[in-house]
Amino acid sequence: MMRSDMTSTDGTPGGMRDTIDAAPETVVITALDGRIEIANEAAILLFGQTEERLRGMMIADLFAMEYRDQIQQCLERAGRPASGYQLEEFEVRTARPPIRAVKVSLARMKHREGLCVIVQAAPMPQGLSAVTESEPEKPSSVWVYNRDARQNDAVQQVSAKPAPVSDATGINSSIVPDKDSANIAAKSPLPSLDRAVEAPVARAPMPDIGRDDALFAASTSETPASRQAEPPRQPAWSSAALGVSEPVPRKVAQEAAANRAAALKEAWAKAEVAQRTTAPPPQLSRRGPAEQRDLYAEFESVREQKRKVSELPKVKPAKALRSSFEAHRLAAAGECVHLVARIDDGIGDMVVDELALRPLFDLLIERLIAVSPLYCDAEITMDPVGDYGFVARFKDIGRGLSEDELALVGEQPDLSTGFSHTAIARARVAVDLLGGRLAIDTAIEKGTTITVTLDA
Repeated sequence: MMRSDMTSTDGTPGGMRDTIDAAPETVVITALDGRIEIANEAAILLFGQTEERLRGMMIADLFAMEYRDQIQQCLERAGRPASGYQLEEFEVRTARPPIRAVKVSLARMKHREGLCVIVQAAPMPQGLSAVTESEPEKPSSVWVYNRDARQNDAVQQVSAKPAPVSDATGINSSIVPDKDSANIAAKSPLPSLDRAVEAPVARAPMPDIGRDDALFAASTSETPASRQAEPPRQPAWSSAALGVSEPVPRKVAQEAAANRAAALKEAWAKAEVAQRTTAPPPQLSRRGPAEQRDLYAEFESVREQKRKVSELPKVKPAKALRSSFEAHRLAAAGECVHLVARIDDGIGDMVVDELALRPLFDLLIERLIAVSPLYCDAEITMDPVGDYGFVARFKDIGRGLSEDELALVGEQPDLSTGFSHTAIARARVAVDLLGGRLAIDTAIEKGTTITVTLDA
């Protein structure tokens, strides 16, 4: 598809165009009211229109009609003056075939009066499938009556019904009326209409019995209703031999699980008893508790620890944070995240372990890059506190943590899932070793701000 080359808003040709085309995702730049201004190649392929036709259209017109109101509300919220701090995400379907389910993320740009829209593929809702050009879109909840299909089903049902049972002469009694049976018997025999009886079979003559004998025989003969139910036939080969997993009743499965648990508990008890009996008895010391302590070793360890603290060189926290910021700028650009730093160089020197401070800054900046949305800002600030202390803040607008997730990070850091949670747990340990304080201000809709305070 052909498209025209556009220059960026600041006059540099291809400035924003090169950045957007380099992104693998579908990127659309719109005005604050949602009117499309720039679209990359991925957007042209997704929506199936040239950039000339896309330019000037409303972003809501590219998606299904039932999502127009929702998209308009998201555009109004994202276009508020607080640039870059209102991320809107929603899942919709495209308007033109082939119909696709997509996830749309949009936020206001900081250096441009417009919105950045990211479109990513999403799983199709249950009950819907992708619609092609030759197959019009049809809601899955609408049932369409097909008269031809119903007639074909009726014909198949009629043809599948079993034929009526024939009598001993081989002639279907439901086809031939009773009044014409005498005439037909005099003529040549007709072919049997019953598939089960191809020709009349010679039978032995019936004994001549009276009416009473016939009634007695009929009353003593077994009928299908009076027969005893035969046990179900079992296959000659078991289902395990045939490679088929037969269903196990729930009660049997519960009993088997209880038996396995009891056996395992018994084995553990035996192993514990054996370990107690085979372990050597503890050696009792004749010295008292005061004599068992190595006071000299404890004194040397405390003195060595004080010596290590006094021998730590003085470092500049601002310099360490700026060095970590410059080291991760290229990685942030590769993830389409804009790092914004505001560091006060007037912070004095501090006696702190630089080998622990620099990894802490690296960890928090890596978390910013991982959780920040595409083409959004991540802020890093450092301000002085007191005479020689500092407070550093790392702020992102990605999805924040709920109260339960934050409690899980604090109570059970080993069970935290995701790099965002594990980074916070590791940062807490590092800040405690440095003797500082770590505070977290987070919410799902506004993002997360991690504050590190370290006093002299």
